[in-house]
Amino acid sequence: MLSTDFSSQIRELQECIENKRKELIELGMTYGFADKITIKCSQDLDKLINMQMHEVSC
Repeated sequence: MLSTDFSSQIRELQECIENKRKELIELGMTYGFADKITIKCSQDLDKLINMQMHEVSC
């Protein structure tokens, strides 16, 4: 069973990922998916997802 702290960290990370996804969609619709700001947001989302994958696999 996961500890409460670990579970809450995972939930918080999932929430951050969902918020970043929404931001990415908005930026893509506003500026286009090839714009620098959209690409930066996509890279940030990738980092969050990588963090989640690492945390879950450990």
